[in-house]
Amino acid sequence: MFDLPDNQKLQQLLRDFYEAGKVVAAVCHGPAGLVGATLSNGQPLVAGKRVNAFTDSEEAATGLAPIFILSFSLS
Repeated sequence: MFDLPDNQKLQQLLRDFYEAGKVVAAVCHGPAGLVGATLSNGQPLVAGKRVNAFTDSEEAATGLAPIFILSFSLS
């Protein structure tokens, strides 16, 4: 999930699919890929939409929160 928000190819595919009227969806940590996606007009793909993903407390419940915190602090 760490490389999804800045993945230019993914952002282009999401934009192309969305603007072609195709379904764009994500599960689990996949919504991280939607973060940097913008439409051709520069508007964020998720603007005006309801999006959800793992909460901080859910990450903590996995026992992996220290890894996520370390990974994001190194970015």
